Amino acid sequence: MFTTNWWGNPIGWLLPNAYVIPGLVGLSILAYLINGFGYPYWWELIGARLERSIAKAEIKANVLRTLLAATAGFTHAYAVPLSLLGFSLGRWFGFHRERVMMYGRSRRSEAAPLL
Repeated sequence: MFTTNWWGNPIGWLLPNAYVIPGLVGLSILAYLINGFGYPYWWELIGARLERSIAKAEIKANVLRTLLAATAGFTHAYAVPLSLLGFSLGRWFGFHRERVMMYGRSRRSEAAPLL
C-alpha cells in the first residue's frame, strides 16, 4: 500500500519526494519490519539472563551492518535500508541460534495419527 506512489497513498501527499528513487520506500519498510521480528527473541533472551549472548549477536550483526553500509559507493541511497536489513537478519539468526541452544536441539514432534 505504501510502497508505490498512487492516489490512495497518504505518504505520497505528505512527502512527494519520498518516491523519487524507485523501490527505496518499499525496501525501507521491509527493513524496519524485519528489524521488529528480532525484539521478541531479544526479550526472551533477556528473561533467560543471556545478556552476553545478546551482546555477541549484536556485535556480529553490527559488523555486518557496517560492511553493508560501506557499499554506499555503488548502492547509493539503498545502503541504509540494506544495512538495516542485514543487521536485522544477522541479529535474528544470532538470537535464533541462542534460543535453539537454550531450549535444546530436538523439538517435540506431534503425536502420530491414530490408524
